[in-house]
Amino acid sequence: MSTKNTVWIFFVLIIGVFGMFFFGMLWIRSSRDVPVTPQSIFLEGKLLYLTSCAKCHGNRGEGSRMAPSLRHSVWTDSAQSKASLATIISLGIPGTLMDGWQGKLQKNDIQKIAYYVANLAKDPIKKCVK
Repeated sequence: MSTKNTVWIFFVLIIGVFGMFFFGMLWIRSSRDVPVTPQSIFLEGKLLYLTSCAKCHGNRGEGSRMAPSLRHSVWTDSAQSKASLATIISLGIPGTLMDGWQGKLQKNDIQKIAYYVANLAKDPIKKCVK
């Protein structure tokens, strides 16, 4: 193999490695830059709610014999109500069937469920899914 061919192959390999690195970094960066919107938090909270809470509170928060409805206006979209909801979800309510989810769910997942429940009375599903 001639020196000219060796240099050419080396050059192509160097360009290929740098190209893979550059495009790999772009891909990693773009996967982290997913915007967090109220709709995405609501939908993530809904999925968490359906897997963790719907068994007792119903798929739409309508309540059951085991647990009360979560669709009334007591739960508004204020920071105070979401904080209260997050505390209730985390610690539970003593003397009831409502067990706490602290240690079973991550803190940010509990906050997403609280956001979802706080917005159930407003029925924002139509706004989220267009």
